[in-house]
Amino acid sequence: MENTNHRQSLVPIDTRPLATPASDRSRTRKSDSHIPPTDAQLRRFQERRRAQELGYELPFSTEEAAEYVGLHPKTMERMARRGEVPAYPISGARRKTWRYYRNELDEWLRGRLNSRRYPCSL
Repeated sequence: MENTNHRQSLVPIDTRPLATPASDRSRTRKSDSHIPPTDAQLRRFQERRRAQELGYELPFSTEEAAEYVGLHPKTMERMARRGEVPAYPISGARRKTWRYYRNELDEWLRGRLNSRRYPCSL
């Protein structure tokens, strides 16, 4: 007999960094320690905060979008060129620079979660 109740389910990607329990902090390696943000990263954060207060959204760069969805930046660019991910080219050169919006990436991720191939079971 075939068991039809074994559906493969997808889990949404949680991009938040994992918190290290207090007991494990003494065992972390030097490479795992916190790296302070650069001036450019701080500036970008402030720009995003200011834009959010004014009611609009700044687009992600390829690196930021890749980190947000949990992919490698080259994979993100390849998917943008193929039209597999919502992205906007901002240069007309052969090698395009892409921009991505957070709300569209969220919608795209939700669409991948509830697809025809892997439907959600409620």
